Amino acid sequence: MKMADEFLRKDSKQTYSLLLVNPSLNTRQYSREDRLRSYLSLGALASALLDNNFIKKWIRLSGRNFRSFNFPEGDFSFDVRVLNLSLRPKNQGTGEYFESYVRETGIHPILIGLTATSAHLDEAREIGDAAARIFPQALRVIGGPHVSVSSSDFLRRSRFHAACRGEGVETLLDLLLAFLDRGLVSLADVPGIDFKDTCGEIRSNPPRKFLFDLDGYPFPSDSLHLFLDDIHDRHQNSRDLVYILAGSGCPHHCVFCAQQAIYRGRIRERSAENIFAEMQSLFDKGFRKFAIVQETFLRDPERAARFCSLIENSGLPFEWTIEARADQLSRENMGRMKRAGLRFLQLGVESGDQKLLDTLRKNIQLRQVIQARDWAEELEIDTAFYLLVGLPDQGWQSILRSAIFLKDHLPFNRVTRHISTAVAIPYPGSEIYEGKKVRLIGLPEGSWNWPERNCAVEADEAGAFIGRNFTETDVMSPEEILEAYICLDDLGAFLLEAKYNPQFSPDERSRAREFAWHAFHMIGRRTIRDLIIRAQADLSPEKYRRGREQILSRDRGQESHLKDLAPSAEPWPDLFSRFLAQVDFANGFESMKVLSVPNRIKWMKVCAAVWGAWGQNFSRVGFASDEEEQGKQLNELLDRLSGAAIDDLLEGVEQGQKLHLTKPDGTLEIFGLRFDFKRMGPGLEVHRIAVA
Repeated sequence: MKMADEFLRKDSKQTYSLLLVNPSLNTRQYSREDRLRSYLSLGALASALLDNNFIKKWIRLSGRNFRSFNFPEGDFSFDVRVLNLSLRPKNQGTGEYFESYVRETGIHPILIGLTATSAHLDEAREIGDAAARIFPQALRVIGGPHVSVSSSDFLRRSRFHAACRGEGVETLLDLLLAFLDRGLVSLADVPGIDFKDTCGEIRSNPPRKFLFDLDGYPFPSDSLHLFLDDIHDRHQNSRDLVYILAGSGCPHHCVFCAQQAIYRGRIRERSAENIFAEMQSLFDKGFRKFAIVQETFLRDPERAARFCSLIENSGLPFEWTIEARADQLSRENMGRMKRAGLRFLQLGVESGDQKLLDTLRKNIQLRQVIQARDWAEELEIDTAFYLLVGLPDQGWQSILRSAIFLKDHLPFNRVTRHISTAVAIPYPGSEIYEGKKVRLIGLPEGSWNWPERNCAVEADEAGAFIGRNFTETDVMSPEEILEAYICLDDLGAFLLEAKYNPQFSPDERSRAREFAWHAFHMIGRRTIRDLIIRAQADLSPEKYRRGREQILSRDRGQESHLKDLAPSAEPWPDLFSRFLAQVDFANGFESMKVLSVPNRIKWMKVCAAVWGAWGQNFSRVGFASDEEEQGKQLNELLDRLSGAAIDDLLEGVEQGQKLHLTKPDGTLEIFGLRFDFKRMGPGLEVHRIAVA
């Protein structure tokens, strides 16, 4: 049966129409820039489907015998269209927009294909439903990272016929030709897909063995005219950044990433010559700026060196950006890339907490990040750090370590003046998903969408931040992860604006620094509360949550909003910040939970002063006895202590002054508190609390 007969266009070209659907980007204004960075996935597919020579080569190499085609001899012509869902009017539903598009264009597609991320599954469902209703005999295909891992589950709940796993160029072409030849029954012969058989059962075909390496494919940008209406505007092209796909797959095994599940450890890369050839082709259209899309572009040093040589030998004024790992960078290769046109570097840091990085299996050292950052400034290569919050075992103390790292090693970034903070999402196939170390919670009922990595946050009239996060871990609630996301991102953004915004006046720079310190204080204040909650023996996630509820109940709404956390923009003493980031409490929850909010800060500053005076050589603090009554005595003592006196003490210790209050037995008495350094080896213990 020739399924295409009913869909044959009644025009002189006798071409079959294919409709590819691009998901929305959730941007407020879908700009030309958005189109240039969102075209890659569908662009690679469209370019292949438009290339008659490529199709013939693939058929020859495949050995497949397609006999029922209704094409002129040797001519495979498809009318490929792209529907951008980001252009949908706000008052129009996705399915309604799809229907209005096909009605206005008169297209009658034989295939409807869509790529979707985890955050766009509702859109995909609506497109599948609308396509099934309007074009019931068309082949409905979906691809993308989410369905590559959870294809059977998505097909079971949707009205798509097939889901492509991993790369889709050869798979989609195979699907299309097989469908045109023998209809839906042929899907069983197409590797690399899950599909619904004629009884509606979900079947999984073997993985695909690719016939071409990536150099054998048409350039994704060959179909750029399908995404841009003004592709021939050379002046506009010269100002814009166009994205170039350089490869897929990753050799690393970070616990938060699903790359291994999507590509099964397979790495496919384009050669330096092929990437350069595409850039040269785009240069002829007026483009000058390029973003190389591959998380590990520098994995092969020889390829990177050849790429630089090609650009240098051509003399073409390319400007380009790459993604990289700190352990892939050296002063030599950065200098070489700068001479060849590298202007911007996106560096996956994830966290400023080395202990956390080790548990994530990131396999980089912060000293490598610092060195790469310093080289970037020396060479004037603008650099953005990429950070994550809501990771397994990442509490407030770890967030504070990232904040200190940012403060001490701010990236050299004059261009975008931002760091990129995102929430760790437990994507299917990632280790944090499989181990339930990061969990989704509170998703809208009836929605298939997974949350975005960037939370939508706004400020209300009172200055409070309004937003919502949908993940939790054993050590952080959804609200805390949202707060960490806001604070860390704001800290980096305001520090960068204060340092690099050329249009800022001195007053504006000062104001930006104040906002940065507000964000830093917010993180520090949350760390103080968190240290108190964690000062419990045999702490479990349930015990942590109960402790947090007790503290929140006692606070009666104090510090419940971000805007209430930082009444001052004065910088904190560095010694105080580092104490909070490095020292924890073996016990003391019952004693410290009764402290008033101001007294919490006083108490931690006293401890920080002692820590500094003792050479910062202990990492734990403990109470000889931990009772609520003792906490009340401590609270009374702190009420009587002057905050200014404590600050003077802390400042003096930070400047190298010694505390001459040590007793012959090795203890230290200060402000009516006795610190005993013997009880916990390298640690410190509050032996006695005396109220003067």
